[in-house]
Formats: sequence, C-alpha cells, structure tokens
Amino acid sequence: VLRIPFPKGPVTLAGNFGGPFELLRKTAQGYRGKKPEILEEILYEIIIDWQARLEKGMPLIAITAAIAPLLGGSVCIRGIEHTRHQETDRVAGIAKELIKLGQAVEEDRDRLRIHPNVSAMRDQATSARKAGRLIEIETYEDHRFAMSFAVLGSYDLLGDGQPWLAIKDPACCGKTFPDFFDVLQSLKNV
Repeated sequence: VLRIPFPKGPVTLAGNFGGPFELLRKTAQGYRGKKPEILEEILYEIIIDWQARLEKGMPLIAITAAIAPLLGGSVCIRGIEHTRHQETDRVAGIAKELIKLGQAVEEDRDRLRIHPNVSAMRDQATSARKAGRLIEIETYEDHRFAMSFAVLGSYDLLGDGQPWLAIKDPACCGKTFPDFFDVLQSLKNV
C-alpha cells in the first residue's frame, strides 16, 4: 500500500474500505425497498442527465461512471457532450478505462451507457494479479480520473484486502486536492 502524496509511479490502495461501500449498498437498497441484495445484484437502471448541472457536473459524472461496475444495473449518464472539450475528452477516456475493466460501454456524442459486469472486472483483476501486475488506470493528466477510479480501486474486489487497481500519475491531483490519497486512505475501516 502506497501512502505517498505525490508518488512518481502508480498508486494503489488496499485494505477494508467497507464503510463507504456499505453506505453505498445501503443507499442503493433504499431504492429497492430494503431487500437484502448485495451491491453487485442491484437490478435497476440509473439515468442521470447532467445538462442542467454543467458547472458542477463533472466530478459527479466521473465518480458515477467509475463506480458503475458495482451498481449492478445499467447506468446511463447523458447531457455530457461539454466534457469532451475540456482538459481531455472525458467521455472517451472514461469509456476506455471502463472497457479496460471488462465493462460493456456504449459511447455516444452526449452520453455513456454502462452495463456493469462485476464478474468480468473481477476476472480482469485476477488475470492481472496472476501476471504479477495490477490493472492500471490512465489519468489523462486529469485529477477527476485519478480520484474517481481511486474510489473504485478502494473496493475490495477480490475479497483479500490487497490492491487490484493502480492509478497512473496520481500527482495530477496536486493542483486541486493534494491530500486526496491520504484522505481516501483515512476512510479505511470507517
């Protein structure tokens, strides 16, 4: 586990981050009438339209997309064409990184539809680990990628408390949230 604010290489997180994900699971269960499904079995579609939230939408767009593999049902994020013309083409970048994680992604000019498959993501992580590596997420020099996929990477996907995901260029968070990885690490065992 690396706990260096600005490491030169990829950063990983490990351990029991069950608290935040348990909260997410309970929140999702509230939408299903408090049935006892586990996070990856939640079966509903989430549709988010960001057109009316242009100035504050991207952090939530990125985190929603990054954790979509854990939500179980289809996730559609629309009204996001404006994010193609910022630091990077964020729509294409998010799609590319989710596909790397074994997710089915439909990318259109103004939307992403993510069809979560936690089993495929687990298979990708297991294969990477057997090859002596982790799945590496590209940041495109954009702190939103680093922070959003780090939240996903804090999920104990393989059930052993060990890292399965690495964030390339975590230092890109330095301009907006230099202590992000320390803060995320502090959520361990919450």
